Amino acid sequence: AAARLGREAAVRLLPAGARGRPCAVLDLSAPARSPQPFGRDLYPAIAARHSSRQPFTNRDVPEALVAELIAAAHEEGATLTLLEEADVRRVLALQAPQPAPGRARACGCCGPGPSCSGCSP
Repeated sequence: AAARLGREAAVRLLPAGARGRPCAVLDLSAPARSPQPFGRDLYPAIAARHSSRQPFTNRDVPEALVAELIAAAHEEGATLTLLEEADVRRVLALQAPQPAPGRARACGCCGPGPSCSGCSP
């Protein structure tokens, strides 16, 4: 979107801070160096996109499709890393509601989140 609007997108990561604090700064002050730095124009697809952080199915993604996605990311100068089950649980836990500061759960075995998932304290 920034390139489409003639701007260069520069991201500056900030040190880890308190929850709710910005973790990065997006600077759009410089003009774009290239009118289409990422190949074909994907700007029209922005309005149609949607996302979900929940799994859609319990099926594996076909290996041929994974290879195609990894190659496409590489062409764009990015790295696509597939998450293993433990990584998926960790990412989902990051988006779970957190208990208020100073409030603890009955047990410490459930990971992040406001309530126990059924284990015994």
